[in-house]
Amino acid sequence: MQIKDVIDVEEKLVPNVRGLRLIVSAALELAWCASGKIDGVLNVKPSIGLSSAAGKLLVQEAGGKVTNLKGMKRQNIDTLLVTNGRIHIQVVEMIKGK
Repeated sequence: MQIKDVIDVEEKLVPNVRGLRLIVSAALELAWCASGKIDGVLNVKPSIGLSSAAGKLLVQEAGGKVTNLKGMKRQNIDTLLVTNGRIHIQVVEMIKGK
């Protein structure tokens, strides 16, 4: 994973979103997504995601969706895309460049 991968994803999202923020706390980001304070969270760097397991469950219980950046079920070490569920398909399509 290189910085160009992060920039590539950001370039695809920036024209279509109100803002992007770097919070650096997966637990906080996911709790905010579950509560509706933010619409989504993404992690371009592949990881196991153990520190965010409880947050992912919170999001899913609140009706959100958790996948990798391709919109597929996450593998053991994978990227992360979490949304409120309503915008998930659109975000995946933006990232794919559609």
